[in-house]
Amino acid sequence: MKKSFALLLALVMSICLVACSNAAETGGNNNPQGDTGESGSDITIGIFVKDNTNPFWRYVVSGAMQAGEDLGIEVVEYTPAVAQNVEQQVSLMQDAIQSGIDGIAVCAIDSDSLMDSCKQAMEAGIVVVPFNSRMDELGCETFVGIDNYEAQMLIMEELYEQLGGEGKVVILEGNLGGYVNNVRMEAITDFLEEHPSLEVVADQSGDGQRELTMTVMENILQSCDEIDAVICHNDNMAMGAYQAILAADRVGEMIITGFDAQEECILSMIEDDPPRVDITVDQAPYSQGYLSVEAAYKLIMGEEVDAEIPTGGTIVTPENAQEVYDNFYTVR
Repeated sequence: MKKSFALLLALVMSICLVACSNAAETGGNNNPQGDTGESGSDITIGIFVKDNTNPFWRYVVSGAMQAGEDLGIEVVEYTPAVAQNVEQQVSLMQDAIQSGIDGIAVCAIDSDSLMDSCKQAMEAGIVVVPFNSRMDELGCETFVGIDNYEAQMLIMEELYEQLGGEGKVVILEGNLGGYVNNVRMEAITDFLEEHPSLEVVADQSGDGQRELTMTVMENILQSCDEIDAVICHNDNMAMGAYQAILAADRVGEMIITGFDAQEECILSMIEDDPPRVDITVDQAPYSQGYLSVEAAYKLIMGEEVDAEIPTGGTIVTPENAQEVYDNFYTVR
């Protein structure tokens, strides 16, 4: 009996020694490639987006994941289960900090609400790269994305030209109080002040969501007999507005503008007459995801990056939709 116990004990010790040896060889992190050092394979970067339903954010995540694959690092997606939910995004940020993540690429639903968590991350030595929505108060080393004010101004200028300088317009805002909504609305307001021949007949929020915007637009159509243009804060909302206009049998009566140049909108410009959306702007979401992760990685590795990493900015109409589509969502 004692002999059997001794043999069993020896076998267990042998297994433990082999396991410890394997853990040492692989850096103790279950990485089959071992400690790759300069390749950064032990680096983890989180990509924070606003929701998991809008195609725009799926392209952002796709670009981020591709960057992770190209760089040989792990990229983890952090997305609220409920679209545009500020509290959930704050909670996800806290989860990421507690996990010991190395870098964060973040598009804040509400910059003010997420500010303290981002500061906490930076104090913990985590690299933070804002993209799409600025968080200048953080003092981060870079920002990735489009200038929302300038891009919305370009949309307004194109709309003004297509309207012939006058008309009745509806404004459909996104996430009220959010950075992006505020900046785009500032551009719209500034333009309208300089061009009083454009009359606002309704200004409501669709919260960036297609279904909600459709309902909001249905109600507006019932109360407004004359509408020349619908200014939407993103393409998702523009498509929702179109669905309401289609159901009311008023397609062709008004110009619809969006923002983002989603594939669905561009294809409609190419294939449909009239198109579902008439004017939008390319924001290059794939590039936003890719370049944000790449910038975070470089900063983690001690490299320098540009203070501004611009993406997109091309006005898209049926005239250039095919050209944009042929180069769509690629890293530029």
